[in-house]
Amino acid sequence: MKIELMNLLVNELNDIDTIKNMISIYDDMPEENIKKILDAAKKCGYNNNTLKIVRDPDVLEKRTLEEQIELMETLKECEYNDNAFEITIDPDVLEKRTAKEQIKLMETLKECEYNNNALKVAIFEEVLENRTTQEQIKLMEALKECKYNDNALKLAIDKDVLEKRTLEEQIKLMEALKECEYNGNALKVAAFENVLEKRTAEEQIKLMEALKECEYNGNALKMVINNNVLETKTTEEQIKLMKSQNSVENKDELMHSENLIKINNLKELRKYIDSLKEEYGGKTDIKIKDVVKLYK
Repeated sequence: MKIELMNLLVNELNDIDTIKNMISIYDDMPEENIKKILDAAKKCGYNNNTLKIVRDPDVLEKRTLEEQIELMETLKECEYNDNAFEITIDPDVLEKRTAKEQIKLMETLKECEYNNNALKVAIFEEVLENRTTQEQIKLMEALKECKYNDNALKLAIDKDVLEKRTLEEQIKLMEALKECEYNGNALKVAAFENVLEKRTAEEQIKLMEALKECEYNGNALKMVINNNVLETKTTEEQIKLMKSQNSVENKDELMHSENLIKINNLKELRKYIDSLKEEYGGKTDIKIKDVVKLYK
């Protein structure tokens, strides 16, 4: 770098580490390009985040000089916000989006008050891989409608949901979650892998509505996500089981078959059989439709 350019950096910038870094990075860059970058940085008041853009190795590798300047100008429009800055240097965004798409995400983030959860939708790798930029923007807007709720965010960036549901279906699930007060058990119905595989989005929403009617009861939830139930029952039959579980929660007895449905592993099954043995004796013949003591 020419001495007069080094002198220009010293006169224009105050931070010694930034100056040394730029002298090193721009060592082989044409003088005209360096002046363009410095001019753009000057228009941005030599803001620290804009200077980081033109020193970031990923930005330098994947964006042209003109694109770097456009990013600096957009960041200025975003009041040099830290979250907007994150979009400018994020490696996945730089890899999977064009500069124009990157700028659209920054502008949308500004409309979302630079919210942290909205930022995650903009830069999350699974979202970048499974949704277009326009679809990302719609997800960010949908999240804004959900007041940037953490469980709504989980639904927006969930890998299985992104792969197994269309954007429209995903947004409908977010709206249904909103109607369910963003309940954690309702989220499980929306995002559980087995439910996504064996039920349509419309059926999921019906199950979420039924779970709400059951006051998000844990036993009712088991009737939704139990793999055996998903494979052997229709959605309508599932809902009946959910309501049945909810209605008997405060009772002491239940059908043997319904107790079995609630059990998901061998340890629980052994405990259940031991409880039957203790209650009725080891030689008692218990039929599948017999009413027995409720297993909790």
